[in-house]
Amino acid sequence: MRGAFYAYETAAKALAVTPFRSEDFHHTIVSDNFYGTYHSKAKPRRITPDTIEVFEPKFEISYRVEYEGGQSITDTLFEWNFLNRKDQYALFLNGNHSHVKITSSIQNGRKLAVMKDSYAHAFLPFLANHFEELHVIDLRYYRLSIDTYLSEHDISEVLFLYNIANFTNDSNLIWLQR
Repeated sequence: MRGAFYAYETAAKALAVTPFRSEDFHHTIVSDNFYGTYHSKAKPRRITPDTIEVFEPKFEISYRVEYEGGQSITDTLFEWNFLNRKDQYALFLNGNHSHVKITSSIQNGRKLAVMKDSYAHAFLPFLANHFEELHVIDLRYYRLSIDTYLSEHDISEVLFLYNIANFTNDSNLIWLQR
């Protein structure tokens, strides 16, 4: 999440928001035995695990997080039970979903759609502090019309947030044409 924070500081200007400072968050190392997706695929030997650090706001804010159109609703951006599982990265927004709607207590009328892959998950908690609504869409799983979705939810701002290697090879971008 620290790397995502640095990306957030840079992206804030393009998004026309003033980024919070690192000091505005509580920083907690929540895991010191994290192995990512590539580790599971390659199974290298003698690799030192990574850590997972979480930034939680020191300022007052609340969230409502709806997964898959309200099939599951929570008030947190972090699903702590995943720290006891193999896929610890699912701590961020409960893993991969076709779409997630995050409503914050911010009352600024701004809505942002984020087209993303899983690399965005550690970044999204920072964005949630600036937008009244975030609509997070993963084109690997979402198959309905993006134009219709944006129109129905009155969204005029869109951010593409991908790992560059995934973005350049993502055959799911074709779903933007529907």
